[in-house]
Amino acid sequence: MTEADLNAERVTPRPAPPAPFAPGRAPDPDQDLHAFVMPFGRHKGVRLVRVPVSYLTWMIGAKIQHAALAERELARRGTTLPTLEVSGHAIDRASIYCRHFWHEDRKRTGEGIHAWLCRVAREAFDKGENGPEGKTLWAGMKFAFSDDTVWPVLLTVRPAKGKSLDAHK
Repeated sequence: MTEADLNAERVTPRPAPPAPFAPGRAPDPDQDLHAFVMPFGRHKGVRLVRVPVSYLTWMIGAKIQHAALAERELARRGTTLPTLEVSGHAIDRASIYCRHFWHEDRKRTGEGIHAWLCRVAREAFDKGENGPEGKTLWAGMKFAFSDDTVWPVLLTVRPAKGKSLDAHK
């Protein structure tokens, strides 16, 4: 074997990545997720299967042209979208003002404050009663939600005035 033959074996050209969707054309719902290359944004040129969950979630929330592919990729990874998001401010407020509610519940559930707040906030969003100023009243607490996004966001939480710890049981 000559040196030219050895070099020819070593240098094999890689196949070009598949082309992204043509602009203005609807995505193919049966598109191979491993072959799809992001045509825009921070991850332009990156295969969809390597795009972070946070970016895929943004794609779905922004309802862009490729949101269906992002949903399929999250499902393929076994990742589910949250049903409710809890802001850092809400966690801070709960740890300061609603700690006694959490401590009482923790004896029964063993939950940490974040898991507890996620569960109680979801219950409040689903079953709570409308209070003054657009707040939701539930279990002796007053919740403020923003629901103008893909899923509701708990903005803050405080004890409801005149509510005792017994209201939570």
